[in-house]
Amino acid sequence: MATKSFGTSFAFTPEGGEALAVGQLSSISEMTVSRELIDVTTLDAPCGCRRFIPGLQDAGEIRLTGFHQAADPGQMALRAACMSGREGVACISFPDGSSASFPALVKSCALGAAQVDGALGFVCVLRVNGAVEFA
Repeated sequence: MATKSFGTSFAFTPEGGEALAVGQLSSISEMTVSRELIDVTTLDAPCGCRRFIPGLQDAGEIRLTGFHQAADPGQMALRAACMSGREGVACISFPDGSSASFPALVKSCALGAAQVDGALGFVCVLRVNGAVEFA
């Protein structure tokens, strides 16, 4: 049975700080953990087929989008981490009780465009900086 994503939450723990929920989010991008493949094909490979061994894992980037809230402690922590360059720990908690946590660098934080009859947006991109722990 499918699980709805409504109720998913995102928290960020800045270096030396406590976990802070990031509010006003409308979207958290997918997380894809991939692995590099190292080509070890030899000139005398059987059947003329390429051979590979596993390389390093990479979980890429996570993009958060939502609505700007200047006083939101989680959004403030993300902006501060972006400015300082310090690593933190991010955790995505899903409605079915599962979660994914990982060390992260805040690559960018942006305020959305101001438009007539529009809500001011919030966008943040985090770079996964190590192993992802799924629970």
